[in-house]
Amino acid sequence: MRLVADVGARFESRRPATILFLSGDVHYSYLARASFPPADAVGCPVYQAVCSPLRNPTQRSVQIADRLSRTGPSRWLGRLLARSAGLSAPAVSWEMTRGPWFHNGIATVALDGRAARLSFHQAPSRPDRDDPRLDPVCVAELTASPYGGDR
Repeated sequence: MRLVADVGARFESRRPATILFLSGDVHYSYLARASFPPADAVGCPVYQAVCSPLRNPTQRSVQIADRLSRTGPSRWLGRLLARSAGLSAPAVSWEMTRGPWFHNGIATVALDGRAARLSFHQAPSRPDRDDPRLDPVCVAELTASPYGGDR
């Protein structure tokens, strides 16, 4: 993440408007934002967008375990276990800002100059063969943009 911090801390005229990592195949979709130490002076948002478009259904127990793993007590326990194993705290932390969504989905990124918008869509729970469509799940502005606010 050192290279990412260096790129994000460039002088304003050369700094990217956002840094976005795209990935998939984790059995669900989400958007996460990185937090860097203040000393790194990263001046643009850094995100990871994950979308698993075609996947097997995720068991309800796995969905619940995943949600519980992001709660305060679970995060505290994870930090305690890492410390007891002699690991230091990571310099960069990630927070899931949107999602997770456990259904098949599609994510798109729209770029307009320095503006970036990320959209997640999924098929309706009861698809209509006469009206095929994808329903929006989330639209997130990744930069200050001409598109307007988050939805």
